[in-house]
Amino acid sequence: MTNIKSIAIGLRNINTKSGLGKIVYEQILHFQNQGIKVDIYTHKCDSTIKKSGAKIFKIFKIPFVNEYHRRLFFANIVQIKIAKKNYDLVIGHGDLIEQDILFLHNLDEKAFFMKNKKKMFPLTHIANIRRLILNSQKFKLLIANSNLMKNELVEYFHIPEDKIKIVYPGYNPKQFNTINKESIRIAIREDFKIDEESTLIGFITSGDFENRALSLFIEAINKIDKNLNFKILVVGKDSNIDKYTQEIKAFGLENRFILKDSVDNVEKYFYAVDFVVHPAYFETFGMVVQEAMACGLPVITSTCVGASEIMLDKTLVMQEPNLEELSNMIEKLISDKNLRYAISEKSLLWVMHTTWDDYLQKCDEYISSILSKRL
Repeated sequence: MTNIKSIAIGLRNINTKSGLGKIVYEQILHFQNQGIKVDIYTHKCDSTIKKSGAKIFKIFKIPFVNEYHRRLFFANIVQIKIAKKNYDLVIGHGDLIEQDILFLHNLDEKAFFMKNKKKMFPLTHIANIRRLILNSQKFKLLIANSNLMKNELVEYFHIPEDKIKIVYPGYNPKQFNTINKESIRIAIREDFKIDEESTLIGFITSGDFENRALSLFIEAINKIDKNLNFKILVVGKDSNIDKYTQEIKAFGLENRFILKDSVDNVEKYFYAVDFVVHPAYFETFGMVVQEAMACGLPVITSTCVGASEIMLDKTLVMQEPNLEELSNMIEKLISDKNLRYAISEKSLLWVMHTTWDDYLQKCDEYISSILSKRL
């Protein structure tokens, strides 16, 4: 990418605790390491982005209008500002109408349908703006984060297949690994007062417990043999947490659950648990699945989660999240340490070539192909 001297990235809010924020942060560092100037156009970003070395252009958040027009205003203002500069490349992450490369990270309409089994009507403001972006097709290339996403884009938005490339998001192998796992595991479990004979199940995510199917998970836990020795660690931040604590109480499971907010060093919780459950109704990738696997954990999920595509053994992959299969899989993993060990070994192999370096190398190849077409 030696021909690129400047890149503009547009995204309304950037929080590096989320998967999207991690991706943007890794892109910033990667481009700057190549000597490329990176400008960020945003309403709001966290301290990590501010310290990244990129130049931040704050976009005024227009008051007294609905969310759709606020999003549209952001896209239009960024477009005007970008047009005044001669950037070599413009990257969008779902908030710009026009860009060279669109990195798409979610499909809200599909997630709503899978969760509620009916079409979204009326459309939310974010679904409306995403429809505008996808129907306009004002991008030279769309980077999808899974085959799951690509298939939806082709079938429902009629985007030409040759305009879409799949790149699985990466993970940081310096953060997510098994190097210091045992010592940290012992310390965290001692803090939780959980001995090694007890199985600790992880439901670990940044938030959005509704789409990640926490209610279904709680109900599945209630169906499990009560004589089994296990506890559950739920990690994440959700504004409706009281709803879930009430559900836990309604089933009389208070002594089984440990609830913790999201943290930067989430790997310590991966080290503490014996396996992770991620039964999201629909998630185009799901970086927590990949990160858990990199920490040597079995993960229960479904084909409705794009990260399941890197799991070559489908023993723990449901077709869709459902109560019976979910509870059976959880109970089987609690009871069968040998199965946990076997899947753990496979997990480490499956994620070996999905690091941030692998991700960025693939992105560079596609960016170079876009630039070559300009010549």
